[in-house]
Amino acid sequence: MHRQEPVFSNFILMVTEECNLRCDYCYMVSNPQRIGEDVIAKSLDFMFGQTCENNETLPLSLCFFGGEPLMVPEVIEDICFRVLERAKVENREIRFSMTSNGTLIDQTRAELIKLFRIKVNLSIDGAGEAQDRHRKQTDGRGSFRLIENNIDLIRSLPYVSVRLTVSPDTAPLLSHSVHWLLDNGFESIFFSPVVEANWSAYSLSALYDAYKDLHAFQKQNSRKKAKIKNLARDFDRLRKGHSRHYGCGASRNLVAIDASGNLYPCQRFFGYFGKSQESRIGTVFDGIDPPSRAKYMSYSRLENSETCGSGIYAEGTESRLQHCGNCLLFPVCHAGCMAVNAVTTGSPVKASPVNRLLAQVAASACLTVFGDLQDYENTGRILASEN
Repeated sequence: MHRQEPVFSNFILMVTEECNLRCDYCYMVSNPQRIGEDVIAKSLDFMFGQTCENNETLPLSLCFFGGEPLMVPEVIEDICFRVLERAKVENREIRFSMTSNGTLIDQTRAELIKLFRIKVNLSIDGAGEAQDRHRKQTDGRGSFRLIENNIDLIRSLPYVSVRLTVSPDTAPLLSHSVHWLLDNGFESIFFSPVVEANWSAYSLSALYDAYKDLHAFQKQNSRKKAKIKNLARDFDRLRKGHSRHYGCGASRNLVAIDASGNLYPCQRFFGYFGKSQESRIGTVFDGIDPPSRAKYMSYSRLENSETCGSGIYAEGTESRLQHCGNCLLFPVCHAGCMAVNAVTTGSPVKASPVNRLLAQVAASACLTVFGDLQDYENTGRILASEN
């Protein structure tokens, strides 16, 4: 019996490639291209055509992406109306989200977001100088003032999570930025270091201090609703262990669609590699290309990873089993991202050694604050291994 490949249930739709900011580390190149009617129609056909082998329908998740998606609110509104109408006819559950830099959220756009209950993933670098160092406007000025001006409207949205991008030179400002967000009423915060950046001993030390400070803060305020999500995740994974076969859902249950209708394993692939033919897995006009999809699904399997070359394994682990999934740092490591791997090492299955350093910072800070994590006795060697 033929085995059906996993169906896609998570879709990232690039409604515009244009952005009003010029973040110097961004993997996307701003240009005026917007999604057209033909691509919208075929994208919806592709999305709603995803069903299981027994015709079981799965909930669908549609994320509006860019560029800056709120540069084209009329396009988002049109797509939402069409998706909801079709979902009602086909009895499909649908969830909307968007990744936005937040600088264009005015009253009209806020009402649009509320009308369609769009979950907003607010992508920023932090407070004040942390935001202004890398997230510039087109005229070179910083963008924190725009965030500050919109803060009340952003906070009023029904579903907002904040994703902080941390660069080596903003690591010393991380703790201040997170506390600023918490003080301004944001209840879901996630921060992530830029793996592609050059991390020095000083910046790693500053990152460790921030992790430790924020872990201690969250421990003291554990009963409060607001959470620093990645710290809670790290604590949980280190305490319980964390095992999976794939680095992420790219090309398995997640697919990204650019403004021309090309399909990619995730949004990073059409950014990092200039929308190259090699990184595509099909189009909404012709459907999925099975060999291309299978290639990336194979790359994502952790047993096929070459690792960063400096992982930490339990004593006695055979060399053939020394892949990312068995590394003691794996629960808090980002080495499973095929796109970042390809950019930093030239291979989707080989992680950069910086992943080990960043994971060691995350694990060490958590262990320093909590110290009594159960069911993870080997992780204590992470601290000793560098001394």
